[in-house]
Amino acid sequence: MSRTRTTRRILATAASLLTLGLLASCNIFGPAFFLVHGPGSVEAEYELDPTRSTVILIDDPTNRVTRRRYRGIIAETAQNVLLQKKVIDDGKMIDGRAAVTMAATATSQNPLSIQDIGEAVRADIVIYALVSEFRGSDFADKPSPSVTLHVKVIDVVTGERVWPEQPEGYTLSLKMPTAPGNLATSRADMARIEEDLAAFTGLGLSQLFYSVERPQSVRLP
Repeated sequence: MSRTRTTRRILATAASLLTLGLLASCNIFGPAFFLVHGPGSVEAEYELDPTRSTVILIDDPTNRVTRRRYRGIIAETAQNVLLQKKVIDDGKMIDGRAAVTMAATATSQNPLSIQDIGEAVRADIVIYALVSEFRGSDFADKPSPSVTLHVKVIDVVTGERVWPEQPEGYTLSLKMPTAPGNLATSRADMARIEEDLAAFTGLGLSQLFYSVERPQSVRLP
């Protein structure tokens, strides 16, 4: 699949996830997802400064994510939503691929800190997300896609963690609902589910930084 087609699919998936009507018709969600969402909103966990250049770094040192490009989908979806929701000003969002590329140059003899990577891509703020779980589905099983990230916000200028207080980061655990009968019976099915999970993860990551009406929140159980 070409880069352009993949990007269009990511954006289309994110747009669907952000729109309640389209969300309800998306085949990866079951009706229970909507029944548990009541009125009100889910508040942001942290408010970013929209004027500071920001980059998202998805770190997966234990290779929980089956394909590297899914890490790109997580970052790309999150950064596009943050721009769409005006959480970050136009021109202040740095492509997460630059951070991943820089992180890949680290070695045991020449390790790179989050601050080092942020400085290299000229970011003021790094949204750092460490993947500890990324589970799509087993063959012939009902999909139970889930993901766990440990998220930190690092001020590159000072090198300090500005959020959260916990050194290990904020634990973001998501479960992507699936429609009844949606089985993973082929590698193509598994790839589709995992790609959808990556986009779903990116949306959940972005929603840490803006308030969301409950029907549109993916951070609820």
